[in-house]
Amino acid sequence: WDVFVFLDPDSEKLDRNFCTLVAQQITESGAGMMWVCGEKFMLEAFRPDSHLQPLIEILPIVPDIDAAATSVGLGSGMPRAWPYELTPAGRVHPALRIAEERTASEALWSRLPGFHFAFPVARAKPAAQVLVEHRKPNTSDDPDGAHPLIAAQFVGNGRVIFSGTDDIYRWQRTIAM
Repeated sequence: WDVFVFLDPDSEKLDRNFCTLVAQQITESGAGMMWVCGEKFMLEAFRPDSHLQPLIEILPIVPDIDAAATSVGLGSGMPRAWPYELTPAGRVHPALRIAEERTASEALWSRLPGFHFAFPVARAKPAAQVLVEHRKPNTSDDPDGAHPLIAAQFVGNGRVIFSGTDDIYRWQRTIAM
């Protein structure tokens, strides 16, 4: 396989051996992986006893399990949309180019509908590039600063990209314009 896409994967439906083989395919054979967090299965997926641990270990972020335990679950999204904040690395990263020209891409990013859900992230890993970040949506003043929302990194011979939100489906109408 060239790329694996995991959309809010259920740790009960994937066994650890499969996850180990996928991680091996990424690190040794140069496959890619996109990991998209959702509200239904992510908390269990990130727990230390999850079958998905071989994949969690190669993500470019460290999840904040304690924060997630109190804020993640179906129906626990924020009542209003919060904006994406492109980082300098995100402005030039090819994975985030949503228009032919860089300036047009940045303009589209500024018009995208925001997100209502973000999985809590403690920090990016040292080799990661944070491409999009956000401030804590439930507070008007965030003393912790910005938090990684989309991050990427090379892992062995492969590449991994993490999205802490599954609200990307809301982009369709804006990008199609």
